[in-house]
Amino acid sequence: MNEQRPEILIVEGQLICPTCGANEFSFREEHTVSCPHDVGEIVNGALQIEADYEHSPFGDVGTGENPFLECQECDEIFQIPAGLKLEFVDRL
Repeated sequence: MNEQRPEILIVEGQLICPTCGANEFSFREEHTVSCPHDVGEIVNGALQIEADYEHSPFGDVGTGENPFLECQECDEIFQIPAGLKLEFVDRL
């Protein structure tokens, strides 16, 4: 994640991959292992991330280190856009 990558585009409340144009991402962060979480739309300036607390064996989502987004189409990884708030929800 240290190399320079293009930033994710935000268009009409959705994230867009600058590499392939897809709009489906997983939220990942480092615990003991990296565990994916589905990403929804941006609502009131906060990116909706499905937490699925009852099925997470690695600790609560949002408590890990080095969070990033992974495009579901081309597998590119991106930093969380600067200033974008994260909101963890039970279900999208």
